[in-house]
Amino acid sequence: MTEESPWNTFDITINLVILFIAIGLSTAMLVLKALWIYLGIYYLCWGLYIIVGRYVTCRHCDFLGKPCPSWFMGMIAGKLYKRSDKPNFCADGGFRNALLFDISFLLIAVLIPLIAYIIEALTGTLLALEWTLFAIYLIIALLMLIIHSLTGCRKCPIADCPMSRKHKFKKPNAL
Repeated sequence: MTEESPWNTFDITINLVILFIAIGLSTAMLVLKALWIYLGIYYLCWGLYIIVGRYVTCRHCDFLGKPCPSWFMGMIAGKLYKRSDKPNFCADGGFRNALLFDISFLLIAVLIPLIAYIIEALTGTLLALEWTLFAIYLIIALLMLIIHSLTGCRKCPIADCPMSRKHKFKKPNAL
């Protein structure tokens, strides 16, 4: 198990702040247009990301129950689940499960407000303010994912995690 966190307070805080901004803005966008079904799907995806995604991902992480830049999900998962007894993150299809039940829910949640507004644009009902909100949300969502990649995954020391930079540069064992 990794003992020392590679992330500082800034890494964790910047990720959490931009997440709250993105969720607040997307909620406001969907409420402004009274797109209640999209809002329900949006929060359902975030719920699945937190409940199911933490089950398939965080249970295998060395930072389970500790602050991490993944929007404090390590802390949340530590309250929900006990550590897995798998030998590493990728055992028994861990990476495939993370793609299917973690990353996909995150990406769908991020895309829902954009999809809803594109559909509204196709019906011709977006006003200038709403186009502005769309553009701001698009920028915030991209920043959220980029900042998470730079301050989270790139600093992650867990070589078994395929999202970790350490995994990408792992040297093969010598014969």
